[in-house]
Amino acid sequence: MPSLTHSHLIGHRGARAEAPENTLGGFEYLRNLGINKVELDVHLSQDLELVVIHDTDTLRTTGTQLEVALTTAADLVQLNATFENKVLWNQVEPIPTLHQVLCVWENLEHIQIEIKPLESPELRVIMAHELLKHCQKLKLNEKTTVITSSDYDFLRTSKEINPLPHGLVADHEIADIANPIEVAQSSGCDLLVLHYVLYTEDMAQACREANMPVSLWTVNDVQTANLMVERGAASIITDKPKAFQAWIVKNNLI
Repeated sequence: MPSLTHSHLIGHRGARAEAPENTLGGFEYLRNLGINKVELDVHLSQDLELVVIHDTDTLRTTGTQLEVALTTAADLVQLNATFENKVLWNQVEPIPTLHQVLCVWENLEHIQIEIKPLESPELRVIMAHELLKHCQKLKLNEKTTVITSSDYDFLRTSKEINPLPHGLVADHEIADIANPIEVAQSSGCDLLVLHYVLYTEDMAQACREANMPVSLWTVNDVQTANLMVERGAASIITDKPKAFQAWIVKNNLI
């Protein structure tokens, strides 16, 4: 029976519980653990730069209230995104662009670039084209990169523009209105990025039958993660990669 190993680990926004999320320092922290698999979030700035931040505004991570879509990338990078981690992290960490993050990640093995829901068809097209441009510039390829979103209208749009693999991000809300596997397939997705509580034995069996690989978020308990791998999860997205590594080493599961 498979067990959780180092190879299953994907850092959530870098290493959210151990370093400032979605920052250059946080991603460096993850790399220093020997983990080159990451999930991060991307929004469009006012000047159509791809910036790495989870929320639509900057308040939670920087302590300053700005709407990302109404602020230029040059202004966003002036903010210090360590507000939630200021007790443990004394280094300034600006909001980075996707280009800044990936141009220094030489040993990248896997990245899930999550695009947050967009409000209009026009914005979906703009995002898809900007993302394609950046993927080409950064030489991202189908072996390392999956474009993910819970916005399946965006996924359908992006699939028509960008040849890279795509993944559906699914949680309770989407599960209430449709079968996540069916939505992923109808959106042309190659991966189901599923909230772990939905990955029941029945769901795991259905994913196997559909030949749909599954990446689970956000799992911060190692016993739960191990159970999910036993059920067939391809990867585990976690806020606590260092803590997971310690458990893996202790149990000789490297």
